[in-house]
Amino acid sequence: MIPPTINSETSAAAIRHFHLLYCRFTLKVITPLHLPPYKGSAFRGGFGHALKRIACSVPEKVCDLCDQPDRCVYSYLFETKIEQAGAGDEMIPRPFIMVPPLESYQSYAPGDVMTCDLILVGDAIEYLPYFIAGINQLGHQGIGKSMGHYVITGVMCLRPNAPAYEVYSGPEDRFEDLRAPTTGDELTLQYEGVSPTQIALSFITPTRLKHQGHLLKQAPPFHVIMRRLLDRIAELSLFFHDMPLALDMRAWKSASESVRLLESHVTPYDWERYSNRQRTRMKLGGVVGTATYAGDLAPFLPLLSLGEWLHVGKGATFGLGKYRIASIDEH
Repeated sequence: MIPPTINSETSAAAIRHFHLLYCRFTLKVITPLHLPPYKGSAFRGGFGHALKRIACSVPEKVCDLCDQPDRCVYSYLFETKIEQAGAGDEMIPRPFIMVPPLESYQSYAPGDVMTCDLILVGDAIEYLPYFIAGINQLGHQGIGKSMGHYVITGVMCLRPNAPAYEVYSGPEDRFEDLRAPTTGDELTLQYEGVSPTQIALSFITPTRLKHQGHLLKQAPPFHVIMRRLLDRIAELSLFFHDMPLALDMRAWKSASESVRLLESHVTPYDWERYSNRQRTRMKLGGVVGTATYAGDLAPFLPLLSLGEWLHVGKGATFGLGKYRIASIDEH
């Protein structure tokens, strides 16, 4: 029996303060460009190097030699540790998600167009110009095996139930005024009053979730999704909105165990990336496809709607863990 305090009003109120910015970069290929089937590492890893090149003031480009890491945008986005926030020595979650072009083909010719999405969370929204500069720099220096080049033709901001608007014009190198960000309220309004008994989740990019120390190669149980999602929401709330998440985490995680997996159409997806930090190739796996869950899902719907933007599981900054609510059944 789910406690009465576990309800959609409580979860919606707990994420109301979230602020997010969803941007879509349109990129025009200039020279032949070759990318792997999953392009997340090429874009996120390449962006990190490009941002460090333009933002780092240390000649050696070594963060450990910097005496002002709290004033560096690269350190803020990539190297910030919990100890700098007064809570230990682990890395805090990154306040951005970079979703690469999701098409499966790998070779692009001059004149081809691709899109890359960027979601900024909370305090990171003010750094949008640095992201534009970094992605622009990546296009100049080259990406992929062929070190192909592209240019940004435009950046649009997207939000629910409202027209997209341009925030940056590449050909004119012109920034437009940034409008108010999307709030947690906006994301939950679309499901207000909905009381589903079934929900289908479509895992669009490889979703990496562990249970009892093992990476799942099949549809994740609902409570595994919610445990990881609740932790992620709580961390992003605390570190990038300066507000603890007003939910009894233990009670909400326990309540999620009452929702059962009804049907699964997911398959394993393996990919590989090179880690400059560890100087080795890393095999990364996850699942893609659709899974249907049944139970009292209304309390979790606001959290799932926010998770559509935040992603779930490991590697979110690479675009991993992107899912959408594919269908809702209230009967």
